[in-house]
Amino acid sequence: MKKYSLPGIFLSSCLAVSLVLGGAAPAQAYPVRQPLAPVAGYDMLPAAQQTADYWIAHGRDMERVQADAAGIASINARLRQRCPALRDLASYPATLSYDELRQKIEQDVPDWGEYYSHGQRVSYDSYIAVCSNRQMALPQTTTVRFGVTVRRSDMRLLPVSVADGWFTSPGAQHFDQLQATALDPGVPVAVLHESRDGAWLLVDSSDYTGWVPRQDVALASRAEALQWGRPTGDGFLVVTTNRLRVATPNGEQLLYQLGSRLRLAKPTASSGSYTVLLPYRNVDGSLQTTTAAVPADDSVHRGYLPWTRANILRMAFTCLGDVYGWGGLEDSVDCSSFTQDVYRTVGIELPRDADQQNAATNVRSLSGLSYADHVAAMNQAQPGDLFFLGGSHVMICLGSEGGQPCIINATSSYYAGGTKHYILRVVASGVSHYAYGAASVTDIGQLTP
Repeated sequence: MKKYSLPGIFLSSCLAVSLVLGGAAPAQAYPVRQPLAPVAGYDMLPAAQQTADYWIAHGRDMERVQADAAGIASINARLRQRCPALRDLASYPATLSYDELRQKIEQDVPDWGEYYSHGQRVSYDSYIAVCSNRQMALPQTTTVRFGVTVRRSDMRLLPVSVADGWFTSPGAQHFDQLQATALDPGVPVAVLHESRDGAWLLVDSSDYTGWVPRQDVALASRAEALQWGRPTGDGFLVVTTNRLRVATPNGEQLLYQLGSRLRLAKPTASSGSYTVLLPYRNVDGSLQTTTAAVPADDSVHRGYLPWTRANILRMAFTCLGDVYGWGGLEDSVDCSSFTQDVYRTVGIELPRDADQQNAATNVRSLSGLSYADHVAAMNQAQPGDLFFLGGSHVMICLGSEGGQPCIINATSSYYAGGTKHYILRVVASGVSHYAYGAASVTDIGQLTP
């Protein structure tokens, strides 16, 4: 999620510029999304350039495998070393001290300020009541439990539901200040604490800490939970479309986003479908496993995709036109979850937030360069590299056209003629609409074995 904003570039808001979007075209190697219509003042790419195939054809060595499984494992280890927020639950401590747990509970909690819920100002008493629900009477030592998410779950900075979200203005609806991120079904978590009312659990996932509804987590042993987060070989499916919905035996529709993993119950497809394992929560809160069918089509891939620049662009363009979803709201992506989802299809586990991705990747700083040198450096970047705006926003490089760098990103807003406009979409564009054009890009991030 984009945690911070640069003046004149990206700021939270709730209004949207209307875009003409079409449905997906008939499936090719991967479904081709309809191009977005031009928007006044925004550097949208021409329709012909809003496809992965266009940029793959214009790039070099696009199908060359960048690294094998061992090389990707090395990259992931380096990312974890550089970003403390990335954690391996297999080595998670069995207990937390009073101070350790308190620090987790207080992490990223918004200070008292001007917030609105259902159009009404959140009172100071309401703020204190919500904070008190975190149950701060803590033991000296807490035994860590483990669990698995049983559906897509919104992770919150305080135990407040999405339905009662907090916004910075009365009419806002897209930028809930309590939204941290969203977890896919089947994600292992360390369960650290529960709210006073018992409705919420404080959990650590592999990349975030926050509150999730108790009903979204099934408790299990550490070993059982880790089975859902440590797929081996090709005994799992990776979602290779923007969204995949899987029906459970009880009729619930589980949402899996691009890059999600599903465990295989059987090693091969039969009658045009794979049989996958789904986590299920028993009445007593314990974990149970059930099965479901997933079509054996281009919406999934057995095991990770090969890491090629072509595959990165193919995966990015599966989201073209999707709504911008702050912290995973709207069942969608923000700037950094978009890049994270794209890269996890090839097995690379980027941190969740843009500033963390900026710090963890191999960065070339553009600080101090002239505008011409800025453009030259960006034009030398490879398709799939990451462009950062001061750690507040991240974009995926497509290549260059006519001497100008081009990108695909999940974006909220832009300025034109001194006025701020809102897009809230995944778009393919140039960079001239930013406040300082190409000079707005501060760093180029690369992933190398």
